[in-house]
Amino acid sequence: MFAHDFRRLGPAASLELMSDREIGAPAGPPTGADPELVLSQPDFAQAVRAALRALHRPDLLASNPLLRSRLVRDHGDPSADTLRALLLEAAESLRADPRDDKPFRAVDRTYLRPAATQERAAEVLGLPFTTYRRHLARGVGRIVDWLWTRELHGPPG
Repeated sequence: MFAHDFRRLGPAASLELMSDREIGAPAGPPTGADPELVLSQPDFAQAVRAALRALHRPDLLASNPLLRSRLVRDHGDPSADTLRALLLEAAESLRADPRDDKPFRAVDRTYLRPAATQERAAEVLGLPFTTYRRHLARGVGRIVDWLWTRELHGPPG
């Protein structure tokens, strides 16, 4: 069985590589200084969670695997600032749906304007800790989904 992941190397470049190999030209794998990283969905979700935790630490964001993803490269310069802007945009997207108000507030007090501890964030929001954790998990899940859609399909429009 053969499969080709076109997210790593586009169809045109793949055809050119195959035609070079067919005519016997020395053609190795495509090289680049910093190749695009293709993550599985679980690895992508883990990288998003790590990026949210490091949102206010540019030194940690600079080593996040998302910097080499299509998502960040399509958005501009692959830097910690670009990744931070994408995370903020994804978090702000929760405001578009009134049903996501509580998850947004949990994400806001945990990552965007963090309280000292999650227990303190729950207290500030006036929520029992378990309810806060449920809202936070839903908010982070929606952020992961928003970013994953853009990783697969590019920006809307």
